[in-house]
Parts: sequence; structure tokens; C-alpha cells
Amino acid sequence: MRITSMVNTNSPFPCFTNILNAEVEDYRLLVQPLATREAVALPSLSLFPNPTPDGRVHLRLVDAKAAGQYAAEVQNLLGSTVLRTSLRLTPATDTELDLSTLAPGVYLLHLRDAQGQTAVRRVVRQ
Repeated sequence: MRITSMVNTNSPFPCFTNILNAEVEDYRLLVQPLATREAVALPSLSLFPNPTPDGRVHLRLVDAKAAGQYAAEVQNLLGSTVLRTSLRLTPATDTELDLSTLAPGVYLLHLRDAQGQTAVRRVVRQ
């Protein structure tokens, strides 16, 4: 969406103001911060390669305290769940997540640990 301000009328009701050769549309815009608690959870987790050309993503966890079993859910940008699986993350070895069955696009990987804490990472499938 491109928002362009053509005329600044400072009117509390801009849609009721007649502006010659222009159009006014009134929308509500919800802005959410990018750095949510879920996005900054598991700071020692890295995903690579990202973007992934073949759909295989490796997860590397450096922090031994965060090791354990995770419920993984992959969602498309519309919020539909396209993959559910369980992953074991350890600092000793990388864990592979296979997204090869998914169409190219941008996805959100939600990882939930046994305590219910969630981490979210963006994954691009080429």
C-alpha cells in the first residue's frame, strides 16, 4: 500500500471535505512493533541457509540451557498452518527442518518449548 498525502487540510473528517481533482480515503492503520517477545526469544538460535533454495533449513542452537524438545509450527503469511512437527534442539548438532514440500514463499516458524515459551523466526523458501 502506498500512502501519499496530497493535501493537508487538518480536518477531523477528511472524507467530508471536497478536494478538487483528488480522492480522500480514510483507513485505520494498526502498527505493531517488529521486536515482539516471541521474535527475540531464543537469541542463540540461528537458521541457515535462509533463504533456502531446496527447502532444507538447519537450526543451530548455541545455548545449552535452551536445549530440548520443541513443537514446531510453520505458518504462511496469512496465518494458516502448513506444517507441524517436533524438533529436538541441542548445541552439539544442527537440527534439520524439511520445507521442501512447501511452495516458494515467506513463512513463519513458531517454536514452542515444554514451558510454553514461543520463539518466531522468518524463513524464506525459494
